[in-house]
Amino acid sequence: MEQNEADDRAHRLAEMHRLRDDLLAHAQLPKNTCEKMGVPIDPENCGTGAAQYFSGEDKLREERIRIQQAQMRQWTSQQIAEKNARSTEIKEESLRYDQYLNAVDQMRGTIEDETAQEVSKRRMMVRQENENAAKWKSEERQRLSQLNDQLNDMEADSMRKSAFLNEDTEYGKSALADYRVRPDNFKGYNKEQIAYIFKGNQKVQMDQMEQKQKEIEEDMAWAAHQENVSRVMEASEQQDKEHRDYMNKLQTEDIQRQRAELKAKQQKMKEDKFGAIGEGFFQGFGTSCR
Repeated sequence: MEQNEADDRAHRLAEMHRLRDDLLAHAQLPKNTCEKMGVPIDPENCGTGAAQYFSGEDKLREERIRIQQAQMRQWTSQQIAEKNARSTEIKEESLRYDQYLNAVDQMRGTIEDETAQEVSKRRMMVRQENENAAKWKSEERQRLSQLNDQLNDMEADSMRKSAFLNEDTEYGKSALADYRVRPDNFKGYNKEQIAYIFKGNQKVQMDQMEQKQKEIEEDMAWAAHQENVSRVMEASEQQDKEHRDYMNKLQTEDIQRQRAELKAKQQKMKEDKFGAIGEGFFQGFGTSCR
C-alpha cells in the first residue's frame, strides 16, 4: 500500500512538473512575448478614418479576457480543492492503517497471553495428574504389601499350627545316610530345615522390601524430575514470551520509524509540488493575437 501510494504521488508530481514546463515553454513563444498594449491613440493626430469600424475588430477583448481569467481561477480553485481532498484522503487512509496496525498488535498480545495462560494451565493439569497417579501407585503398592504381609503371617501361623507339619520327622530318615529320606515315611522337614526355609523366605521378603523402597525412591526421583521439567518449561516459555515481547517492541519501533519517514516524505512532496498560480499568469491571456 505504501509503495502504491508513493508511486501515485510520484506520478502526480511528475505530471504537475510536466504541465508547468509545458506552460512555461508556451509562454516563451514569440506570439506570447509581444507587447501587451499598443501605443495610445492621440485624437489630435488622427483623421476621420480613425473613427471607422473595421471588420474583425475585437471589441469584446476585455470581457473575453476577464471571462478567461475567471475560468482559469475557477479551474485552479477546483484543482486545489481536489489536491486537498486527495491529501485528506491519504491522511485518513494512513490513520486507518495505523489503527489497523494497533488493533493487530493488541490482538497479537491478547492471543499470546491467552496461549501462555492455556499452556500454563495444561502444564499444571499434567503435573497434578502425574502427582495423583504417583500417589495412587504408591497407595496401591502399600496396600498390596500389607495384603502380602497378612497372607504371609496367615501362612506361617497355619504352618505352625498344622498337625501334619509338626509330626515327628525322624521316621522319614533313611538308614543309609542322614541326608537321605524315605519317601514312603516322609513326614516333613525338621525344625532346622524349617528355620532355614524361613530364613530364606525372610531374605526374599527383605529383597522385596528393598525393591519396593527402590521403586518408591524411583517414583520420588521421577516426580522431582517432572517438577524440574515443568520449571524448565515455564522458564523457557517465559524466555519465549520475553523474546516475543522484544520482537514486538522492535516491530513497533520499526513501524513508528516508517510512519515518521512516510510523514517526512509527504511533507517533502508537499513542499516540492507545483505551487499556486500568481496574478501575472492571468495577465498573459488574450495577448496571443492582436
